Amino acid sequence: MEKIKIKPSALVFFSAAFTIWQMGIVYFSGTSLSLFGRVPVQTDQQITTGLIATGYLLSILIMSLFPRHMVVIERFMFFVAVVATAGTFLPVPSHTMSAFFYATIFCCVFSIGGLASIATQLFSLETAWTDGIIGIACSGVVIALLQNDFVRFDFTVFMVLSLVLILGLLIFHLKLPAKITVEYAAKKSSQIKPIIPYTGLFLLILFPTMLLLMASSIAETVTNGVSIMYGCAAIFAVLLNLIKKTLGARSIKVYSIFFMLTPLGFVCTILQGHVPAMGFAACVFFAFSVVLSSMYLFFLASAFNLYPSRFVAVQGTAIGFFLAMAHSLVLEVFRSNIFALYCIYLFLSVLLMVIYYLLEPYFMYSWKKNMDGNGDGKENKAKPDIPSLINLSIQEQNLAYHILEGLSESEIAKEMNISLNTQKSYRKNLYIKLNIHSKRELFKLIKD
Repeated sequence: MEKIKIKPSALVFFSAAFTIWQMGIVYFSGTSLSLFGRVPVQTDQQITTGLIATGYLLSILIMSLFPRHMVVIERFMFFVAVVATAGTFLPVPSHTMSAFFYATIFCCVFSIGGLASIATQLFSLETAWTDGIIGIACSGVVIALLQNDFVRFDFTVFMVLSLVLILGLLIFHLKLPAKITVEYAAKKSSQIKPIIPYTGLFLLILFPTMLLLMASSIAETVTNGVSIMYGCAAIFAVLLNLIKKTLGARSIKVYSIFFMLTPLGFVCTILQGHVPAMGFAACVFFAFSVVLSSMYLFFLASAFNLYPSRFVAVQGTAIGFFLAMAHSLVLEVFRSNIFALYCIYLFLSVLLMVIYYLLEPYFMYSWKKNMDGNGDGKENKAKPDIPSLINLSIQEQNLAYHILEGLSESEIAKEMNISLNTQKSYRKNLYIKLNIHSKRELFKLIKD
């Protein structure tokens, strides 16, 4: 099956609808995922947390077992969500109202994984990119309004909006092919997983997700902080898209700048004890993490494009689940010592920035390969024209190409039909001629 390109109008609704519904659920589901969540109906926080964990785990299990049937499964899940949401408007006892709300929370969390599976397998790279941009640009404005202290939206208004959005999402999925027929990579086939770019794409999901979880907790403590963060994120998302259209593959430099600026928000958080206005500045810097994390479907689709494993979406969803659970645990431990929590956030953000800096050459090369493609999910097998390698022998050039593809030493030896010792000899000559000493320097040389 060819990757699909969705009409812009349909994609706008799909991207905005699910993000708005998801963030509304987070807002109204209590403190499981935040410091100051609102709970509009009578609920048990332990049950809410259990449902969130169960939704994630069940979606991971279902995606692993039935990846080709996720469209049908998501149709059923949105139908249940419609019924549960409509049930909240009925004159029912409080415990029944709570049950309906629990069901909407479960459906929402499960659908995060389900939508990731569908997008990974069916969306073209261009569609996945546009989905991320539209999702944060549209929902950022709505979330900014939802979280402000000037105009308050109550639970009833949110549930009415949710009913409309979920019905739209159900209709959207009814228009998708019922069965996904993409061809998966088989372990026994000759297809090789490019380890370096493949792993790098998942790190580009993990890092921003960590930053966003930490940033969201802090933004809640600042007056109108969440509104500032998401309002700025909507602006930054539009800016990133304009830069991408102008610079193409080189827009990774802007992505890197966004990543490097986010930790400044945690520095401002520490300083706000002395200068209160720094809290607002922190939320502006945190907006970059919102934009970065919103591109996770693009990176999942890119990983599937590199190596079409049936477990790509499973791995991406698992990253989100374990980070969310770990963050919830940290919140519980340090809820009574906010300053210590902020210091931990600052340390982790700086650590991520250092790791990102060290791995940036790999990320930039992988990004360039994806952005230079046509975005239809077809892998470009042609070797790139790299002037830096022109003075190498044919075998040394082949070795360089395989290294840039992310293959391991044993995989390269198999591809080139040479021994490991011969490969080491070629690698030594390659490094001498290029005046480099490591794979990282090779990626940096090619990137520059």
